[in-house]
This record gives sequence, structure tokens and C-alpha cells, in this order.
Amino acid sequence: MEVKQPNMPLYCTCGGRFKTLLNRDDFKKKLRIFWTIAKLYQLPLLRETVEWIARRNFWKNF
Repeated sequence: MEVKQPNMPLYCTCGGRFKTLLNRDDFKKKLRIFWTIAKLYQLPLLRETVEWIARRNFWKNF
């Protein structure tokens, strides 16, 4: 499957750069909370997903 180039612009058509809603540290804290919940309640899919996101962001000590 290919992503169409018009669906992946660097800039928003409204005139500005895309910006995330959370900064990197806040996002990492939220992921750590989800990881703890997944471990505590034995939710392997959630834990695997959180670990995948952490690996994709090169977070070694998650």
C-alpha cells in the first residue's frame, strides 16, 4: 500500500507547519502510564503497542 504524496505535506494548506499537541516529554510520560496499566492489568496488546511506539522513537530506557 502506498501513501499518496498529497496526504503527506510538510506544511498545512492553511499556511503553517504542523505542530504536535504534546511535547516529547509529556507524550513519553503518558506512554509510560499506559505501559504500567498494561503490565498491571495484563493487557499484552496495549503493552506491545506502547513498546513498539517507544522503539520507533528510539527510547532505550522506557
